Amino acid sequence: MTAGDLTTTPKPWGRDEAAHLMFSLADMQVSLRKIVTQVRGASESIVHASTEIAAASIDLSQRTEASGRQSRRKRASVDGGDLVHRAVDCGPTPPKPPSSRRATRRSRTTAAR
Repeated sequence: MTAGDLTTTPKPWGRDEAAHLMFSLADMQVSLRKIVTQVRGASESIVHASTEIAAASIDLSQRTEASGRQSRRKRASVDGGDLVHRAVDCGPTPPKPPSSRRATRRSRTTAAR
């Protein structure tokens, strides 16, 4: 047991104080074996869970990047299409209407003639 081997079991003999100590040592070894088994199981569960979390994180990251690329492509096509749409539909720029002062002067001049 001192070398870390918990598979061996102390074999007490007799009924004296040393024998009682060996029984106690055997009970302690059984308890220690259970604790080590539980810790090993818990650590394996942690390794398994962290592997799943890492895989899910990578998957989420890839999906987020793909979604971002798709959004940028959509936006570029909408923005580009919008610019083409405006250029086609607007046609030539219409002339500006005369200012209100000039229009008033012209109407007075025309009325006076």
